[in-house]
Amino acid sequence: LAFGEMGPEPGKNLKDQDKNVEEFLAQVRTAFSNPVPKARIFLVPGNHDVNRKRVGKMSTMFIDSLDDQESISDFMNGGGEDWNRVMDRLEDYRNFLNNFGNPVLLQERDRLTYGTTVEINGIRVGIAGFNTVWSSGRNSKEENGKLRVAWKWQNTRVQKELENADVKIALFHHPVSWGVKADKTFADDKLRNEFHFILSGHEHKTAVTSYANGSSTISSYACYHRSQGSGYNICCLDFENQTGEVHLRKYSDEDGGGW
Repeated sequence: LAFGEMGPEPGKNLKDQDKNVEEFLAQVRTAFSNPVPKARIFLVPGNHDVNRKRVGKMSTMFIDSLDDQESISDFMNGGGEDWNRVMDRLEDYRNFLNNFGNPVLLQERDRLTYGTTVEINGIRVGIAGFNTVWSSGRNSKEENGKLRVAWKWQNTRVQKELENADVKIALFHHPVSWGVKADKTFADDKLRNEFHFILSGHEHKTAVTSYANGSSTISSYACYHRSQGSGYNICCLDFENQTGEVHLRKYSDEDGGGW
């Protein structure tokens, strides 16, 4: 929803862009006859929320030195001065969440990971937000296969909030494939078995993949005009008949423009 820190000029800095994000989400929420409350809007940070002007070379070198699953998880779990220095790149996003109005999104304020369970028509829906961008700071094309996520630590943390959920949904920006091999091995083994639906973005393409165990991964386009694909998805679940539909929506400039 934001394009990134492009300079101090009005509209180019993340603070101004975040104001536009809030206005956009307000229009989405109030487009329904029963407006969607802010407490039912769930967000996760993307690489464009990273302020690259706050990414230090020393932090990047240190992150690159974390080459196994345990050291990556230990770094995220331990917090401290080094961790805070890394998370400084997401301070603008954290400030946006402060003003947004859904406290769940700041459940882990220092790490921007969260888990919650909400009841909808008697169904307990567990929603987990993962932070896949805390190690992001390079040009996106250079990051594929290099991101540290700490999947093990984050999943262990959010599952505590989802113990009584009937349906579990995972949200994160980068697909698992963008992580460094030593870290993403955990996600490859666990996430599809522990979540019914996995929603991601980043690659600017839309797809639905269903697996033998009944879980599905759903990816989405971006939402800004410079993207090669601008769009969104609507997912509808029918619990009575145990079925689901995914409506893949894309904007086209053809014939005057439309969805």
